[in-house]
Amino acid sequence: GHFSASCNQMAFAVKEAGLCLAVYIWLKQFVQMGASGFAGVAGYFGIPCPKLMGLGAALTLLVGSLALLAAPFGAKDLTFVSAFASVLGAASLIAFMLFATIFGHIFPMKKSDDAAEKGFQMNCIMRNDSIIGGLMFVIAMNAPYLL
Repeated sequence: GHFSASCNQMAFAVKEAGLCLAVYIWLKQFVQMGASGFAGVAGYFGIPCPKLMGLGAALTLLVGSLALLAAPFGAKDLTFVSAFASVLGAASLIAFMLFATIFGHIFPMKKSDDAAEKGFQMNCIMRNDSIIGGLMFVIAMNAPYLL
């Protein structure tokens, strides 16, 4: 009855707040850096076609973040559309995080001889792995609704 409805409303609000907190970092990066900022990063790391890759990175962050945010709004129960948006958003952000982790942290760690730098990069890798794990959880929780 009333208790169940209250719990569902609270769970929905917590989920929305969690998604807002989760995508904040990516939306902030998109606004601060844009395609040209990401192109500069790609160029710095020697990634081929830095302008195209920068545009791809910026769009991946924007689309992934907005899809993840928009998916559950107004949908108290998961539907195919909200589940698809959640999976699309999470998968997009996983792709970005994998690319950023490899080029931004693993390669620099392997090139460095400085123990402090290696430790810093390893912490960044572990943080990114944790974020990827959370995004994988989003996919796992939504994938059954796509079948």
